[in-house]
Amino acid sequence: MIEIELTNLQEFLDAIEPDTLIGPPMRKAHKQSVIALEGAAKGRTPLDTGRAKGSITHHLDSSPIPLWSSVGSPVKYIPPLEYGRKPGKMPPIDDLKLWARRKGIPSSAVYAIALKIKRKGTKGAHMFKRSFKDNEARIKRLFENALKEMQDRFGS
Repeated sequence: MIEIELTNLQEFLDAIEPDTLIGPPMRKAHKQSVIALEGAAKGRTPLDTGRAKGSITHHLDSSPIPLWSSVGSPVKYIPPLEYGRKPGKMPPIDDLKLWARRKGIPSSAVYAIALKIKRKGTKGAHMFKRSFKDNEARIKRLFENALKEMQDRFGS
């Protein structure tokens, strides 16, 4: 998480038109941040069919002053891909059969693989976590630059 402290914010907001002064620099910082994170996450996503990688996208608050942005995927198997799978439960055999076929693994081995996953779980790729960690300083600079741009606009 990145935290940026703003001092005298209310005085600042009372003196300006927030939508025109704050909105554009914040939108630029958010957009550059999520584009960087999306690209980094896609680059770290394990490749099988390409569906997981292709599903990663970003969203940006559409309000005049964007307050949030996010990078993620709606695909159901992204969480186990990111975090891994805990031991204790059999994986979906049909999905595992399709994966094995794509990888050239004999179907006779699928049940043994499923049992091993049940016993030991799987490791996560942590593509989102690592992407954020690797880009954290850059993102912080983008928002610091946005604050500087707001100050420069306010001063002119």
